[in-house]
Amino acid sequence: MAKFCNKCGKPLVDGICPDCSKKDEKKERTEVEASESNLLTDYLDILKGMFTSPVKTMEKNITEKNFPIGILSIVICSVLFGIFMHVLISNIFSSVGLDMSIISAGIESLNAKIAAMGVSFPTLGSIGVKMAIFFALASVIMAGLIYLMNSIIFKKKLDFKKIITMIGIIEITFSVCLLVAIIASFIHYVLAFIIIIVAIAILLVHLHQGILVIATMTKTQTFYTIALCVGLAIIAFILAFVTTLMALILALAMQDVTNTISRNGIGL
Repeated sequence: MAKFCNKCGKPLVDGICPDCSKKDEKKERTEVEASESNLLTDYLDILKGMFTSPVKTMEKNITEKNFPIGILSIVICSVLFGIFMHVLISNIFSSVGLDMSIISAGIESLNAKIAAMGVSFPTLGSIGVKMAIFFALASVIMAGLIYLMNSIIFKKKLDFKKIITMIGIIEITFSVCLLVAIIASFIHYVLAFIIIIVAIAILLVHLHQGILVIATMTKTQTFYTIALCVGLAIIAFILAFVTTLMALILALAMQDVTNTISRNGIGL
């Protein structure tokens, strides 16, 4: 067994060269830091390109090597969607003079009292987390639908990582719109809804272009694929809208209860 390092010729300690092992560890750390830095830089470059020249940006960046950027974008977009829903519902409650944290505490207290009956209500504080997870799952399911449509129905080869990358890149613009909608919701939740509707329209346009970039399909095949994805998106946003509508109805109902308690002088 060799007692000296093959690289530098220094004596080995427990079969390892102290100097070379430190250099290797330093090199690995540098490579990891550079990779993380490049990931963020590339994400910001694509973000800029999606506003200045979206078609060229998609054609250039929807590749398998940008798969990590696709994952990062989906995570960011999902988190922002969860925050948007939480802020939107909070502001809906605030618009009728109610504090969402108080309502959540009241619902939890009510849940504790009727748990023996097997009935419970969702806590409003967890809506943001649930919506974030829901959005992420919807993105992955959309990628799966595109893959199935191409691989099984149209018999065309398509890499799933490339599809995820495409979904992530088209959601970069949507993430910016979500951020604007979050800010707008503090002004009025109706304004936030308008921004989201515009954002969805942009997302669908980018989805169409993204599918054209990753797959060679006829116009009919492209239409069916987009229709399937749009159907999923519509279902997802209807569920989000229903959640928001239920929150508004609950807010108004709780306002009536609070007014009744105040008039009757009943303490909680």
